[in-house]
Amino acid sequence: MEAALEDGEHCPSVRCTRRRLGLTGIGARPPVSRNGAAPVSVYVVDDHAGVLAGLVSLIDAAEGFSVVGSSMSAQTAVDEILSIGPEVAVVDGDVAGFDGLDLCRQIGALGTDVTCVLMTAGLRSRWTEGEIARAPVSAVVFKQLIDFSLLEVIGKVAGAQSAGGSAR
Repeated sequence: MEAALEDGEHCPSVRCTRRRLGLTGIGARPPVSRNGAAPVSVYVVDDHAGVLAGLVSLIDAAEGFSVVGSSMSAQTAVDEILSIGPEVAVVDGDVAGFDGLDLCRQIGALGTDVTCVLMTAGLRSRWTEGEIARAPVSAVVFKQLIDFSLLEVIGKVAGAQSAGGSAR
């Protein structure tokens, strides 16, 4: 995920992503509603049952969000995302031996308006800044920062999507 800095350089870090998306305050809650619209529909993909359950609980418990599906498998995720059509897909960087960035590419190739948020324990050397910038990933969130910051990012990328723009 690249974010343009004032001097024209690019930065793939969460700090830059947060600034580019206009996020303020660690742990700040996202907007509760979108002008009376339905909650943001979210699909969650992680191959660790405990992490998946925690993410689903966190997102579903937050006002303004609804988990419409989840999976521990990349192929199941692609099939269900195509069928369900959530607004946002939250994808782990590694899903049962499948690269999360590639999964986001597959989701982007479905021809839907699903926005992908990639979760990672750290930017991997196999992902270059360019690869992340070219992939249909609207935000990268470090797992160490997942609390309400994930909800904040989901709210922001869904808002950019519903406004017809891109959070990229």
